[in-house]
Amino acid sequence: MEEVIRVEGLRKQYKKVKRRLLILPKEVKVVEALKGVSFSVRRGEVVGYLGPNGSGKSTTIKILAGVLYPDEGNVEVLGFEPWKRKKEFLQRIGVMFGHRTFLFWEIPIIDTFLFYKEAYGIEKEVFEERVEKLAELLGIEELLDKPARELSLGERVRCELALTLLHDPELVLLDESFLGMDIWTREKIRGFLKELGKEGKTILLSSHQLEDVEEIVERVILLHKGRSYLMENWRSLRRR
Repeated sequence: MEEVIRVEGLRKQYKKVKRRLLILPKEVKVVEALKGVSFSVRRGEVVGYLGPNGSGKSTTIKILAGVLYPDEGNVEVLGFEPWKRKKEFLQRIGVMFGHRTFLFWEIPIIDTFLFYKEAYGIEKEVFEERVEKLAELLGIEELLDKPARELSLGERVRCELALTLLHDPELVLLDESFLGMDIWTREKIRGFLKELGKEGKTILLSSHQLEDVEEIVERVILLHKGRSYLMENWRSLRRR
């Protein structure tokens, strides 16, 4: 089966400045976020990317989405080097960060959708059909006329997910998308992602909680202290 994501020997470092007394020089510490991470995701797979906070999950997702450059290693997503951010690449991926919103705060959700309709060049009939389908599946029909600032966290997350999928991406990257959600919203999103998987979407879903993804994913990649571990038979291990 075709590989949609291929990562080999991925490394990424950050410089962290430790503030000290004004009379003393700043202390610069190098933090190695990723230490040779390698994995692949095949077309149509739903894969969990799990690890504790600070393990490098968000850094990986940002590199796969083209937001960050790697320091070392080979990364190929849909046949592209992500950080070159070619238009053809960006139109084929959908990215959602649990700690960041792409919704415009002061205008109705539907107006945000209309903005991205123009950005992605989605035809009017296709746009209307997708909005209607996503709104029904995610239960956001009554939220479309409200500005993002009036929504609860769970409501915003559902609208954010609809926005992520508005241009019908081949690959969906979800980084801590369950962050801060109530139980009802979690169940709604899980059910929705299951349906996406059945439709053949390729999904990489990061979380620090196995409970968030265990009903959805087909296999798991564990990330710990910047190193990756493939867990092909994780369900059998979970039952022990």
